[in-house]
Amino acid sequence: PEAFSPNGLERLLNRTHINTNERIILKNLLFAPGDTISPIELSENERLLRELPYIDDARIVVVPVSGNEADIIVFTKDIYSLGAAVNIGSLKKGSVSVFEKNIFGMGHEFRIEVPYDSKYSDSPGFGVQYLVNNINRTFINLGIYYHDGLGKKTYGFDLSRRLVSSGTRYAGGI
Repeated sequence: PEAFSPNGLERLLNRTHINTNERIILKNLLFAPGDTISPIELSENERLLRELPYIDDARIVVVPVSGNEADIIVFTKDIYSLGAAVNIGSLKKGSVSVFEKNIFGMGHEFRIEVPYDSKYSDSPGFGVQYLVNNINRTFINLGIYYHDGLGKKTYGFDLSRRLVSSGTRYAGGI
């Protein structure tokens, strides 16, 4: 295998990235110590971890310890979670936003958006969103948002729980 030798940009990105906290990975596991190992549940959990906006890849490995015990090792690979997006429909209409998908390694998301449209006198507008994923191992997500400009002001929240795995009994949202 080749040795990884990061270039200047990669070193800068690595220095400005905060790895996901181990507690956050543990919070997103479908199993706990003492549970019976289920290959389907482990597979679903790998998929669930990969779907997190701040995880690029995940692997779960079972290491036998004795005839009826095993250790579970969870490997995850973070993505660089700070970014920006530009959506330009034309010179007169579009939006610019910056976001952090893993604030301080806690798995929370924060986004600031500046939409603009020349037909509105209150252009450019301003928007902010904050999202907390998987509150207290319930897989319930909370989003809070505020937008002002382009002829309207909106604010609110959403609370939702999706079908996480085949064992999920309840899902819904407000």
